[in-house]
Amino acid sequence: MATENPVESLQEEATCPICLEYFKAPVILDCGHNFCRLCVTQCWQGSDANFSCPQCREILQHRNFRPNRQLANVVELAKQLSLQAAKGAEGERVCETHGEELKLFCEEDQTPICLVCDRSKEHRPHTVVPVEEAAQEYKKKIQTHLKSLKKEREKLQEIKVTDTQRSWEHLKQTEAERLKIMFEFEQLHQFLREQERLLLAWLAELDQEIVKLQDENVTKLSKEISRLSEQISELEGKSRQPASEFLQDIRSTMNKFEEGKFQQRLEASSDLERSLSHFCQKNFAVKLTLNKLKDSLPLELKTGKGKSMGSDGKASVTLDQDTAHPRLLLSVDRKILTWDVIRLNLPEHPQRFDSSPCVLGCEGFITGRRCWEVENKSLVFLVN
Repeated sequence: MATENPVESLQEEATCPICLEYFKAPVILDCGHNFCRLCVTQCWQGSDANFSCPQCREILQHRNFRPNRQLANVVELAKQLSLQAAKGAEGERVCETHGEELKLFCEEDQTPICLVCDRSKEHRPHTVVPVEEAAQEYKKKIQTHLKSLKKEREKLQEIKVTDTQRSWEHLKQTEAERLKIMFEFEQLHQFLREQERLLLAWLAELDQEIVKLQDENVTKLSKEISRLSEQISELEGKSRQPASEFLQDIRSTMNKFEEGKFQQRLEASSDLERSLSHFCQKNFAVKLTLNKLKDSLPLELKTGKGKSMGSDGKASVTLDQDTAHPRLLLSVDRKILTWDVIRLNLPEHPQRFDSSPCVLGCEGFITGRRCWEVENKSLVFLVN
């Protein structure tokens, strides 16, 4: 395995991972990675919180970075070593065949040659120029390519910063929606828990009342049963008496047992009937309260289905992101559509519009009359 060049390794360590050039005013983040101060500042431009490292993507709570003076010294050392290595390489370049200094450049073979090579049969018919002149000509060509590459890199860096800022904006929107949903559902849960507590307490009170009435009725019926048992025993004993004794005071005996014959029974029956009627009334009240509570809930919570049409007659259409033109930017809930000047890097899809700024809706309609309201007339909305 070939040994790695120490100079190249040092140059790589002294290179910024963002601009791919030597560090300029290097700074170090809390995660341990180093960048040019200007590069990391441009990456974080427009962000107020949750800054991420451009290299490892670790989320940093604060916009903290410290100057790395040791790395700045290493960068200067790398520049000097690179310059010395280049000078040493230029001084050692000689013709491998003749050992002469390479002062000429062969245009046909695109290689430096010495004066002896220029007189040889191999290069005699070729166009040859001084190596300094050829170097200047090719340096101009390289500078033109470098200028073009740097412009392209700047554009890509701008797109990268724009995409990063847009992603952070989307994350902020989703976080705000998440907190809003959690807050609203917590209020709804609290309301339902309070209603559940009230209804269960009401039913518990009703249970206690029913048990109390039941115990009272059982006590009354038990007393009536004991009284009837005593009367039965008394009448049976009376019936076993001799005829002369049996008929004595027979009228008072009959009157005694005829009076209030069904009095206690009627009272016990009336109490039980009142108890059942009271129970039915309270049970009906509980059911009525539950029905009112259900009626007050949204349609989605009662049926478990999404609401496709609002009370104002407007349909809630969710846009299909797989069909949106690359310059159409959809909101998080896919309800709002905006035109973006930058063409988004979206995955290819057979239904995606490429030439026209169009997008399809996820919901479809098969009956009824419909009309559409749009703010920007240049955008076309279709329903799938």
